[in-house]
Formats: sequence, C-alpha cells, structure tokens
Amino acid sequence: TMQCWINKRVVVLGLGRSGKPTALALQQAGAIVYAWDDSEISRLDAFNAGIQLHELDSIDWSTIDELILSPGIPHTFPSPHPMVLKAKSTGLTPVGDIEIFCRLESSAKLVAVTGTNGKSTTSALVSHMLNQCNITTALGGNIGVGVFDLPRLVHSDFYVLELSSFQLELSPSLNANVAILLNITEDHLERHGGMDGYINAKKLIFNNKGRSLKAIISVDDIHCNEIYSQLLERASKSNSKGNDYQIVPISVQRPLEEGIYVLEGILTVQLRGKRSQFDLKHLTSLRGIHNHQNIAAAVGALWTLGFDADRIYAGIQTFPGLAHRQERVGITEGVSFINDSKATNVSATERALATFSADGATIYWIAGGKPKGDSLDPLFPYLYAVAHCYLIGEAAEKFCSSLIQTGLHCTMSGVLETACQQAFDAARLDKKSNPVVLLSPACASFDQFRNFEARGDIFRAWVSSLSLARNET
Repeated sequence: TMQCWINKRVVVLGLGRSGKPTALALQQAGAIVYAWDDSEISRLDAFNAGIQLHELDSIDWSTIDELILSPGIPHTFPSPHPMVLKAKSTGLTPVGDIEIFCRLESSAKLVAVTGTNGKSTTSALVSHMLNQCNITTALGGNIGVGVFDLPRLVHSDFYVLELSSFQLELSPSLNANVAILLNITEDHLERHGGMDGYINAKKLIFNNKGRSLKAIISVDDIHCNEIYSQLLERASKSNSKGNDYQIVPISVQRPLEEGIYVLEGILTVQLRGKRSQFDLKHLTSLRGIHNHQNIAAAVGALWTLGFDADRIYAGIQTFPGLAHRQERVGITEGVSFINDSKATNVSATERALATFSADGATIYWIAGGKPKGDSLDPLFPYLYAVAHCYLIGEAAEKFCSSLIQTGLHCTMSGVLETACQQAFDAARLDKKSNPVVLLSPACASFDQFRNFEARGDIFRAWVSSLSLARNET
C-alpha cells in the first residue's frame, strides 16, 4: 500500500510524463519529495501542478531513502547524471516509476511488452484484444501514459505496459504474468555501453520471481534466439520443481513445430497439442510482415492466458491501428499521405519502405531529424520504389551523402512543411502509379520537435489544410 511511503525521503529526478505523476502520487502518500528537472519549462509545469521543487545540490544524500529517475536520464552510460553519481556514492540504487508501481501493485495482473520496434502496436493490440474478451485493461508505460496516471484496477483486470530498455533497467521488481520480446536491433547503444548492455536490458523483462511465467519471444533474430535458448533451459529447471513456465516462440520467417508463426499472410498457432489457423491477408490496419510479428506476439499472450481462439481472432479484426505508425492521414488528388513519425530508427523505417514497396507504391519519402548513428544500408533494397527523398533536420546532410551513392535523388528541404509541399508537388507532376508521400524519418525528433507525436501532428495538420484548400477551390 501507499502507507509505507509516509515520511520517506524521496528524490524524483526528471518531471516529464513519468516523473510528474510519480512525484504527485508520492506526495499524496505522505512522502517527503525532493523533485527536480534540469529543464525550466518542466519545473514550472510541475510547480503549477503542486509538486515541491528542490535544488538537489544542497541535499544530504545520506538521508535519502529512494532516488526515482526518469528513463531519459543516463545513470551508467555514456556518463551518469551528476546527481546519480552523488546518490550512488551513498549506496542508493536509482529506480524508475515502473519499479515503484510494481512494488505497490505486486499482486496485479500484468502483460509487459518490449522490443526495439513494434512494442507500441503490440501493447495496444493486446489491450484491445483483452477488451474484446470483456477484460478491463489499463495501457501505459512507454506508450505515453505514465503508470501513476493509469486508473487503479481490480484483481481480474490487466495492466498492459510497454517497456523500453531504459525502463527495464530501472525496474528490478517487475513480475509480469506474460512477458513479450519482439525483436532486438541496434538502438540507444550509447546509453547501454554497447550492444551487450542493450540486450541485457531487454532480457530483464523475463525476470519473473513467481511460480508461473508465460514468455512470448521472437526467434527471428540472433539475439532473441539466444535468449529463447536460455529461457527454455530456465523453464525446464523451473518446471521440474512444479512451476508453470510456458515459453512460446514466434516467427514470421519459418514454420515452427511448437509456437506461433505467420507465413504468406496465414497465422498458425501450434501449442500444447492444439492447432489453429487464421488468415491475416484481409486486414486493413495491421499490414506488412512487421505487423504479422506484432499479431503473433499478441495472439501468444491471449492464447497462453486461456482465451478462446474465436474471441482472439475477432479482436485482431477490430483493431484500428495506432497514430503515427504507418497511419494513413489523407488522400488528395490521388496522392496518399502516410504518417510514420514513430519511425525513430532505421529498422522502423525499413518496415515502412518494405510495406509500401511491396504494395507497388511510388514513394516520396520524407526523412531526417536527430540521427541515432545507425547505418542506412538496410533501406537500400527498397529504394527502387522511392522516386525522391526530402531531407529535414540535423541528419539531412549525412543522409544525403549516404543515399545519393545509391542513385537516389535527394532534396535538402530543411523543415517538414517545405518537405511536404515539395513531395506533394512532385507526386502530382510525375503522375506515377499509386503515389505515396511517406513521413518515416528514421531519426529522433528532438532537433526540431518536442517529440515524435508533435512531428506527426504537424504532418497531419499540413495534410488536413491541403485537402481543405482543395475543397474550397
């Protein structure tokens, strides 16, 4: 219960969408909260919400019981935040809001989802499918709602949490009923001291202390495959002691003797002697092989929880898709506009280019932003379908020099609105088949926008104003 926080001295560092509700919840529970954010705007926002701000330089860290860190603040690599160093010197281990939540809600039912890409779609899909089975859910974590902003649930309901590698590192008490790992490709390596650190962070999702764990894990990349082998070993040891560990592999590359796989648009479940199939080819919102992986994972979660196959499949069909994730935001003069602002790394953009090139689209691609340093090479096989690339933000010059080597025509557009106009003009002039203006930046947004949502909202607003202007003429 929250009672245990009375008069506890707690530092909350970082007051964004996770830190702010955490600080408020702890204040209400009677904790003595020392809250701080290095951004003046965030501090003002927190102060207006009634949070007690405190300069951390003057704190006697030996009197502090807990340091709660926002996931965006470095605590190990590339170098720890100075306040984290001070806290660690007195023996404090930084934790995140998810950790505090898990300690308080230790008996709650929880589905946890991680992976480099696809975790938002999969989390939202799991939540939607549970709702279709008449289960109340609260969806949050990395997907935009801090856990302390979620409604409190009763015991029969499920929390569905999307968890980033940063959040997993700060959540030692995480105890998921169902844990999903979708894929591991390079991302955020500077924060984890390299690839091994990143893989180890993702693996933490399976750190279940309980007697039963349902693990859903892709076997399509080498890192996940290795973790799958480790989980099988752990499960056989644990099950020999009478526990119930079920490890479900998923694939979109090959058939599995035991597990869930999707090949040529057909989903096959082969688990514990039961076999079931479902055709995904008619779906409108969850298109592309990457979404087949997301569907396989979500089906695995509900299947292992014992839900009926017909209810599970009905849930897939009614899922509307996510904003900013290959979201069709308009069509004007035959030109489609796709908002994939959530593609903040190269492998996410690879998925978008793969989907639209397979559809026979002529792509007018808008890319750039704050680059993460990952190579553009994985995109090269799909560039045959790209008529032109419009580059924005910090990454523009670097992307341009890499892309023109492939013979792709690039324009340095600079800002998003200019890129939209140039792409639309070219798409109309070219009169090629199935023209698509695709915003899929392969970069973070922080150089020009508050976050990827703001970037996608501006794209959507531009498309809306375009169609309004057309309707008036």
